[in-house]
Amino acid sequence: MNIYQSILFYKCPRCRKGDLFEKPFSIKTPLAMHKHCANCNQDFEPEPGFYYGAMYISYIIASVLLLPLSFVSVYFFGLQVWQVAIVLVVVGMLLYIRLLRQSRALFIHIVVQFDEHYLN
Repeated sequence: MNIYQSILFYKCPRCRKGDLFEKPFSIKTPLAMHKHCANCNQDFEPEPGFYYGAMYISYIIASVLLLPLSFVSVYFFGLQVWQVAIVLVVVGMLLYIRLLRQSRALFIHIVVQFDEHYLN
């Protein structure tokens, strides 16, 4: 499994086999993560407040997705500002949990290095 698949499918950054988030998905606790990887015992919260950095990543990803959408809505479809705001809120709500999970997965993959020892 390559790094892109590991981030996309929420796998452990060290071994790329264990799951980051608890399954099945729960609306009440969408960010419920395992404490450690079941395969390599990697700690998924190395320090308190570790995932505050993921907020910056989610902000960047949301901007990259929603800004072009707003420009397309105004210039190609001729929507007014209040209509664009409604479109952005609806799209943002639909992507919210996925965006939070992806930003956490990306952040831990940036910090924790892959170890080839766990490929077997």
